Amino acid sequence: MSVPERDDWLFLTPKDILHVWKYEEQPDASRHIVLFPIDFNQLADAEAASQRGEKEVRIVGSKITLNGTAALIWEMCDGTHTVEEIAQTLARRFHVDAARILPDIQRLFKRLEPYNVLELDWSPL
Repeated sequence: MSVPERDDWLFLTPKDILHVWKYEEQPDASRHIVLFPIDFNQLADAEAASQRGEKEVRIVGSKITLNGTAALIWEMCDGTHTVEEIAQTLARRFHVDAARILPDIQRLFKRLEPYNVLELDWSPL
């Protein structure tokens, strides 16, 4: 995933390709989303170790916590909303112009880029 700098990225349909994430309730009753990016090479090594009969197999990885606007953006990255639609939805929710939301979306996508958890231009077969 490479986050485009140009305007045509508004029409991309981002989709999370990470299926290991959860909601986490916070003491202040806010809800965060926690992502657990998987290194598939490490997963294959763990499977091989398990098949060799090793009793304990550990997969060590990252943990990314998304709160506030980032969590809301992630929830809408389901392959059915364009970046522009995500921005418009959040703009209505927060009573601001969508142009103010777009930099937040782009920052989140750039933050997630090294983890390969999001397909920016997802399209079903």
